[in-house]
Amino acid sequence: MKGHTGIWIDGTKAIIVHLYDQTEVVDVLHSDVDYRQRFEGESKAFTRLGDHFISNEEKEEKRLYHERKNFCNDVIAKLDPECDIVIYGPAQMKHELHRTLQQFHEYHSKEIEIRPADEMTDRQFVRTVKDYYQSVAL
Repeated sequence: MKGHTGIWIDGTKAIIVHLYDQTEVVDVLHSDVDYRQRFEGESKAFTRLGDHFISNEEKEEKRLYHERKNFCNDVIAKLDPECDIVIYGPAQMKHELHRTLQQFHEYHSKEIEIRPADEMTDRQFVRTVKDYYQSVAL
């Protein structure tokens, strides 16, 4: 069934609004991305081994990359390929979701709108998505 979908995403959660005729379905997904892991007894972010410093920075970047990728895949699993899609968000996560969407065959040739947006409540976002699709229909 053809409909409209709006996604608001940042690193901690995603709000997915599906609009079909007169009905709306809102899904909220919370991310498992842990941007700052803390360990008991942690003192500094590097280790000194003679004249060399050893850091976990590369390992942390890879861990964050995979956690964000898994979060994007969780969001994509909630989408309907038949729907029009607009993505909102305050930071780079909306672009990362768009890149991940383009890797799927169903979304590869689909035109997806990306728009900046600040934090908003679920109801405010539903209204924003409705307003967007009403303005596009004109």
